[in-house]
Amino acid sequence: MARTERGDWCLHGAGPQHLNTFEILLESKAVVDANIRKKESFNELQKEIQHQILRAQADIEEKQIEESKNERQHKEECEAIRKLIALQPPRSETQKIISDLEKEIATLEAENASCVRTLDLHEKHLSFAARVDELQNTTEDEQKSLADELRVVMEEQEISIEKADFFPYLNSLEASDIMHQKRGKGGKMETYFQDGKEEVIQAWYMDDDEGDQRLPHHREPKEFVSLEKLSELGIVSWRLSGGDNYETDENLKKIREARGYSYMDICDVCPEKLPNYEDKIKNFFEEHLHTDEEIRYCLEGSGYFDVRDENDRWIRIAIKKGGMIVLPAGIYHRFTLDTDNYIKAMRLFVGEPVWTPFNRPHDDLSARKEYLETFVKKEVGGRAVEAR
Repeated sequence: MARTERGDWCLHGAGPQHLNTFEILLESKAVVDANIRKKESFNELQKEIQHQILRAQADIEEKQIEESKNERQHKEECEAIRKLIALQPPRSETQKIISDLEKEIATLEAENASCVRTLDLHEKHLSFAARVDELQNTTEDEQKSLADELRVVMEEQEISIEKADFFPYLNSLEASDIMHQKRGKGGKMETYFQDGKEEVIQAWYMDDDEGDQRLPHHREPKEFVSLEKLSELGIVSWRLSGGDNYETDENLKKIREARGYSYMDICDVCPEKLPNYEDKIKNFFEEHLHTDEEIRYCLEGSGYFDVRDENDRWIRIAIKKGGMIVLPAGIYHRFTLDTDNYIKAMRLFVGEPVWTPFNRPHDDLSARKEYLETFVKKEVGGRAVEAR
């Protein structure tokens, strides 16, 4: 091989055979280079596979550890259950207890009505005695409220207070208002949380204008109704804090426990959140009654509850944030928002809620008759007169 005058290299004396050999060498080199590249790719792939194998092994070990932990926990729980079962009395003893209880129940059922009545009275006396013991250090108002409840129980059992030697201190306490003695709730909590109530609950007699129900509808001149008047109609009310702290409100908790309000939910009444808002507002404004109390606690906003007085006149009750109101079963009433068009209210109920409205007239319902008998009948000139 020698360089030409132009600087190129050439093979001197290279015939066709030498050229073929040279081409073969070049192709062999290309093949070798390709094999080297494939080997490098293979090595990289092998490393990646090895990495994935290691990672999979780590995952398997982690799952095995977790499964071992769960299995150990399951065994511990089973052992705890086994020990708990082992602590239970034998079935023969349980059956003996059941047999003894059935015999005692049969014996009590065999007693005559007088003995059953006496037993019930003693149980109530024991219950109230326990409450008296808990309330020894409370205020005079709490003691008076307890005395009222005891007096109601004794009247129901047709026992004279003078003969109730079990509670000798009753004669030293003043009698409560007769209206509280008549109420089904026994006046529970009615005198609590009254400070500032006039700021969130007001009432007035309505005019006869059938215009926009959301307007105040004052008479001219304005004729306000006292909260004492509402109480005479059986309406109970309190002043609480309102807002979203109802889950931690101790005063609300006391009211619910004292009056048995086990059910609770929250409802927003406004055009944005209540489907078919206009239709619902019209339905709420239909005069109706319920066979149970209607309990509402205003958390935000405001609204109107309208009720009938003893002369069948409309009283409008305005309630704002913090106001809580109880309408007694059997009272004719209705509800509407004011011009702000918003209220967020808590609904409460004793037991499972029943929201069934009975539009007027439904004077044949026992709830209506009991309401008239308890709150509306008045003694006028020696004869009973009830509102219609």
